[in-house]
Amino acid sequence: MVVCFWLGVASLWLWACLPAFFYGFVLCVPAALALFQNPAWLKAFGVFALGVAWVLIVAHPAMPARIPPADLGKPVLLSGCVSGLVSDYSDHASFTFQAQAVAGKPLAATLHLSSWGRRYHFKPGQCFKLMVKLKPIHGSLNPGGFDYEQWAFEQGFSATGYVKRVLAYEGFGSRDELTRWRQALRDRVYQVLAHTQAAALMVGITLGDKSGLSAATKQAFQLTGTSHMLAISGLHVGFVALLCFWLVRYALCFVPMLLRYCSRQKLSAIASLLFSFLYVAFSGFSVSAVRAYIMLMLVMLFVLLDKKLEPWRAFRLALWFVLIVMPLSVLSPSFYLSFGAVFIILLYVANRLLPVKGWRAVLSLQCVIVLAMLPLSVWYFQHVSLISPLVNLLAIPYMGFVLLPLSLLTIIAINFSLPFAKLIAVCASFCANVLLKTLMTVSQWPGPVWHMGLHNEWGFVCLLLCVFVFLLPRGFVFKPLAILLLLPAFFSMPSLAPSQAKFAFLDVGQGLAVVVRTAHHALLFDTGPRYSAEDDAGVRIIAPYLLKEGIHHLDTIVLSHWDSDHSGGLNSLAPLFHPETVYAYRDSSRFGAVISCRRQHWVWDGVHFQLFAPKQSLRESNNQACLLKITVGRHSVLLVGDVEKKAEQALVSQYGEALKADLTLAPHHGSKTSSSWRWLRAVLPRWVVMPVGFWNRFHFPSPQVVLRYHALGAKILRLDHLGCVSVFLGPAGLGHWRFYRTDQARIWRRQ
Repeated sequence: MVVCFWLGVASLWLWACLPAFFYGFVLCVPAALALFQNPAWLKAFGVFALGVAWVLIVAHPAMPARIPPADLGKPVLLSGCVSGLVSDYSDHASFTFQAQAVAGKPLAATLHLSSWGRRYHFKPGQCFKLMVKLKPIHGSLNPGGFDYEQWAFEQGFSATGYVKRVLAYEGFGSRDELTRWRQALRDRVYQVLAHTQAAALMVGITLGDKSGLSAATKQAFQLTGTSHMLAISGLHVGFVALLCFWLVRYALCFVPMLLRYCSRQKLSAIASLLFSFLYVAFSGFSVSAVRAYIMLMLVMLFVLLDKKLEPWRAFRLALWFVLIVMPLSVLSPSFYLSFGAVFIILLYVANRLLPVKGWRAVLSLQCVIVLAMLPLSVWYFQHVSLISPLVNLLAIPYMGFVLLPLSLLTIIAINFSLPFAKLIAVCASFCANVLLKTLMTVSQWPGPVWHMGLHNEWGFVCLLLCVFVFLLPRGFVFKPLAILLLLPAFFSMPSLAPSQAKFAFLDVGQGLAVVVRTAHHALLFDTGPRYSAEDDAGVRIIAPYLLKEGIHHLDTIVLSHWDSDHSGGLNSLAPLFHPETVYAYRDSSRFGAVISCRRQHWVWDGVHFQLFAPKQSLRESNNQACLLKITVGRHSVLLVGDVEKKAEQALVSQYGEALKADLTLAPHHGSKTSSSWRWLRAVLPRWVVMPVGFWNRFHFPSPQVVLRYHALGAKILRLDHLGCVSVFLGPAGLGHWRFYRTDQARIWRRQ
C-alpha cells in the first residue's frame, strides 16, 4: 500500500498546472470509499488517490509567494531578515532573505539574494532595509540539465536578485538563533584552520555548508562515487547514532547506579537519539538529515518500548512517515537514492543473500548497491563511477569512524576551550587532507567513470527492470535474459535516416551552443558561455545533453568566434568528447591548434556542410567569424555567431544567394548592430532562433530587430521563452519541432 501512496504523491512530477485547492478534499471522498471495498486493486486505487489528494492539499501552501510583476526588474525597497547560512565567495556573498515587505507593501516572501563586491557583510538573523533589484526565478531548460526552477521551488524561493545598497540596519530578529549559532561555529572553524579545503570538508559534513568546497574537490568526490559523503544523510546520522550508542553503553559500565532505573540499552538509545538530534540541528535540519533521523527515531522507539521491530516494517513506517510529513521531498533525487540504498541493504542483509562473509561481504554489498543505483545514477547524473565499490569500502568507515567524530569534536570543543579545539582541529584537518589527497589521486586514474545517458523514460524503466532481474537470488530461470532489457535502455534513441539532420539549440543563457547530429556523426557549433572561473556551459548544460542523447564523441567543433559567451565551454568539453577537428577563424592561446574555417566543406550521411568566413580582414572580434550552413536537398539551416553589419555586408557581397536558408540564428543575439535589411533579404529565413539570456543586461533582442523579422514574415523562436528547441531537417524541409519548456511544463516552471 505504501507503494501506491508513493505513486500518488509522486504524480506531482507530471502536473503542468496546480489544480484548485478544494479538489484535494473532493478526491478524498471516493478514495476513502474505495479503501473499504473488497477487491485489492480497488483498495490500492484508493490509497493512490489519497496520495494524489494529500500532495495536492500540501502543494498549495508550499507554493512560493508571488512577487507583483511591477516590482520586478527595477530597484525596490525590501524589509526583512537574513535567513540561513551566508555563503561567502571570493567576489560575492549569497544568502536567503525572508522579506516582510516589498516596495512598502506587506508581503511574506523567501528571496535568494547576492551581494557583489564585498561591500557589505551579512550575518544570519540580521534585519535590514535593502534596495534590491529582483528578477523572477528562471533557469536554463535542456534535456539532461539541472532544473534550477525545480530546486528554487523546493527551497520556496519567490524571486532572486542582488543588493544595490543597504539603507538601514535594524538589528537582529528574534528568530533564527540556531542559524546564527551555526554561522558562528563555521566562522570559528575557518578562523582556526583558515579557508583550506580540509576545513571546508569538515564544515560540510558537520554543518551542512558545502559552499567552501572548490569545483576540483567536488569533482574528485563525483569521479570516485563518494559524493553522497558530502550530503548529511542516513550514512552520517547512522554513524553518529552508532558511535554514541556504543560510547554510552560502554560508559554505563562505570556508573552502575544509573542502571537501577533504566536498562543500559534504553539509556544508550535515549543518548543516541539526543546526540543525533543535536547533529541534525548542526546541519540546519536539512531534508535528508531529517529523513534519516525519522528512520532512526522509529527504530529507537521500538527499542525503548521493548518491542522487536522487523527491518522491513521499519522501512515501510519510515517511508509512510516521510511521505506524509514531507511529501514534496519526492521531487529530490536524494529521496530515491537514500531509500533505494536502504532497500538494497535490507534486501541483501536482512534476507542473508550475500554469498560470502567478512570484508568480502562488505565489498560485495558495495558492488550490489552501485549496480542497484545504476538506473538512478544514469538518469540523474549521466555517469557511474567504476571504482566506487572499492573506494567506498575504505572511505565510508574512514569518514564515519575517524573524520566525522573528530570534526564533530572540533565543533563542540570550539564552544568551550579554544586551545583544546585547535589541537583536535589539527588532527581532524590532517585526516581530512589524507582523504582529499587520496580521492584526488584516485580520481586521476584512467577511466574511473563510465559516462552514459538514457534518452527517455522507457529506457530508464528497461534499465531498472534489468537490474532488478539481475539482482534476484540464484536459480531464477530468466535471469540471463535480463541482458536483453539493456537494448531498449541504451538503444532507444530514434535513429536518423541518411540525408537527415537533427538540430538542438541549447538554452545556455546569454551565449550560444547548437548540436547538429546526422546518422553517424555529431557536430557542436559554439560551446556556450563561461559562467565563472569554475563553471561553464560545457559542464553544466552541453555535456549532460550530449550524454542523454547517446553522443560520446564529437567529430567536429565549430567556433563562430573566440568571445567567452561562445567558446567558454571548449576546454571542459574537449577532454570528454575528443573532437577530431576544431574550426575557427583564427588560432587562440586559449586552445591548441585549430583549422581555419575558410573554404571548408564536407558531406556526412548525405547532409552537406559548408563554412563561410569574411574574406577581408576585419578588426572587431565579433566580425572575425565562422558561419556554418547545413543543407539537405533544397532546404538549409544557417548558423551564425555575433557578426555585425560590417561583416554582414562583406558576407553578402562575397556569397550572395548561397546564404539563403529556411532557418537561421539571429546575428549577435538580435542586437541592433546586426540583422541589417541587406542581410535579411539575402538569407530570407522562415524561422529565426534568438539565443538570448532571460532578462539579459544587454536587453537583447532589440525591438527594432524583432520588427524587421516580423516584417519579413519570419517566426521568432526565443530560447529564454521556449528552452531548448530541437528540429529535424530532411529532404521535405524542417519538421518535428520540440520546445522543451512547453513540452515539459511543470507547476514550478515559468511559462
